[in-house]
Amino acid sequence: MWGGYQFDKSGNIRTATDTKIKLKMAQTDIVMQDQLKALTSLATKLTKSGGHLSASEQIYLESSEVLIIVDGIAKMVESGFSEIIQVCQQAIKETETHCKDTVQRAQDVASHLSYYEVMDALTSGGATKARIVDEPVVYYEEKIAKAEKTKKEYQALVTEIKTGIDAQVSLDKALAKELQI
Repeated sequence: MWGGYQFDKSGNIRTATDTKIKLKMAQTDIVMQDQLKALTSLATKLTKSGGHLSASEQIYLESSEVLIIVDGIAKMVESGFSEIIQVCQQAIKETETHCKDTVQRAQDVASHLSYYEVMDALTSGGATKARIVDEPVVYYEEKIAKAEKTKKEYQALVTEIKTGIDAQVSLDKALAKELQI
């Protein structure tokens, strides 16, 4: 029955990176939809009392909607970048393991050769530590740095949006008091 699943060393089901990201996006979407429904209920409540929304109420509702969407997207983006970083870090570990395995297998196959003769043979075939480990590590570290930089830029943008919205909403203290924010 469990034959189609792969498990890690701890016994957890392994999932592909894209599956994890899709799952996180779906979870975030559900939370966003629930929050937007609550906001729609508030809008309905406000329009029932007076027939239409005041400018302040409209600003508040639109600002809240933007905040919900920005927070949801921010969670998805941060999750995606975290996953990218994690995958790159795992790839770095795997390159080091791959290099050790390559040397060990070569020594097993050519057990009649000394360690240095095996290393010379690997080098002549292009299987050097520089090629197997160092070059990929540099590549993955560049990807990690780029992902971290982009993640920080996005977080700064989200902070800027939230600050702008907070400033707009705080202009109407009476509405905030009325809505008990």
